[in-house]
Amino acid sequence: MPRPPQDLETALAPVADLWARLKRATTRAVVATAVREELLRVAGVTGRARADQVLAVRLARRLDQQGGARSVNDPVGWLLARGLARRPGCGDPRCDEGARLDTGEPCATCQFLAADRRALRRSTAAQVAAERPWATAVEQRAACERRFQAIAAWNVTRSALARERAEARRAAGQASLAATAQVRWAQVPSGNAPAARQATAGNTEPLGFVAHDTYAVGAAAARAALRAARARRES
Repeated sequence: MPRPPQDLETALAPVADLWARLKRATTRAVVATAVREELLRVAGVTGRARADQVLAVRLARRLDQQGGARSVNDPVGWLLARGLARRPGCGDPRCDEGARLDTGEPCATCQFLAADRRALRRSTAAQVAAERPWATAVEQRAACERRFQAIAAWNVTRSALARERAEARRAAGQASLAATAQVRWAQVPSGNAPAARQATAGNTEPLGFVAHDTYAVGAAAARAALRAARARRES
């Protein structure tokens, strides 16, 4: 019966029966690689000393939710898609199924979002009841559910757009900072390496185009500024 690699024994202890069903060495190698990658992600939150135990607890919980090892028909697919993957209940990277990876305590962000959803349901129900006093209770519940789902979908879209805008601003800022260093380097006389290092060292302030909302705009401005600096130097 194949056993998990020594460095993975603690993490895979709850699913030892599933590992034993991995007959091919290549399959075991794929799963072992996935486990090590997930351990690295967990360790980034919990620290390496606790990562194995935290992942073992997750696998034990997922297997119990599945109904035990006998309920798993495809051990490879289950381990890769269901057992190992973190299931965040919110945007907090420390969250896994509504609990904090680092402390094991309930995730405060998830609790806040759940309370917010309950409040939204109550306000939506009150609004529908005021708009449709003639409707039956079943009709009001159906209308309330449709409206709630529409609001929830919009909130998800709005959050995704906010993340995209934040990422675009971050990328534009990085492009601008890189362009700042290039521009200052281009302005230094040829062969003057110490002056070049002084001009670019510790440069953290962005140029005027850092505040653009998209990477494309920031990068285009960076290229234009660099071309202008080179033209001045060559002239």
